[in-house]
Amino acid sequence: IVHGAGSFGHFHAKKYKISQGVSAHAQSVHGASLCRRSVKLLNQKLLTKLTNAGVPAMTVSPFPSTVTCSDANGRGFSIEEEGSLAAVEKVLSAGYVPLVHGDVILDSTLGHTILSGDTIIEAICSRLHPKRAVFITDVRGVFSRPPSDPKAKLIQTVRIERESGRMRFNPDLGEAIRTETAEHDVTGGIQAKLASAARIVRAEGTTILIGNVTSKTTSDAIGGTATVEGDASSEGNDMNVGGTWLIAEK
Repeated sequence: IVHGAGSFGHFHAKKYKISQGVSAHAQSVHGASLCRRSVKLLNQKLLTKLTNAGVPAMTVSPFPSTVTCSDANGRGFSIEEEGSLAAVEKVLSAGYVPLVHGDVILDSTLGHTILSGDTIIEAICSRLHPKRAVFITDVRGVFSRPPSDPKAKLIQTVRIERESGRMRFNPDLGEAIRTETAEHDVTGGIQAKLASAARIVRAEGTTILIGNVTSKTTSDAIGGTATVEGDASSEGNDMNVGGTWLIAEK
């Protein structure tokens, strides 16, 4: 299980420009500490919920053993030392459910930066090669426009050619997807999640569902019983069914 910082950590991350490195703000180091404290508070709440429900969850924190190396212009980075992310497989093998979170991490170029939950999922999938991954949201899936727009259409399936990366949407939109991101979100919102999910599908062949947190489809996908064929035809605004499936094609 991977979760982001949400409203707990993103406000500090934005205020202190943590993703831009130590030199971006006079109090960046202090801000990073505040941000991480907030993320750990959220993580503790989720850990409590999971353990109370009988899930043997164990927190795996990226800081300080996971280190990135940002490029010179700060537009991208590579994971230089996987650290705790590499330990996820060991935690799974021991019978626990790893609970990993987006985090402030050390960066060999910037001093520190933000490692998003989406990037963590990519790193984990590249190691474990899962058949399925589920991205949970507070809306039904990915829409052609912000869900509040009356003209928004639920994208039921996205088929991705693994060689070219070309995407085919169902329904065919005939236009670019329009999204919006919460003001405090420094990790890209749904657009970043869609891009991250697409990279996983293309690289690993993993089938991915982006679905609502309360929906039966999401629960079934986590349990391994939901099928793309069973949901692709779902229509209407019922939050309990359907979602957006991303599927690999040769």
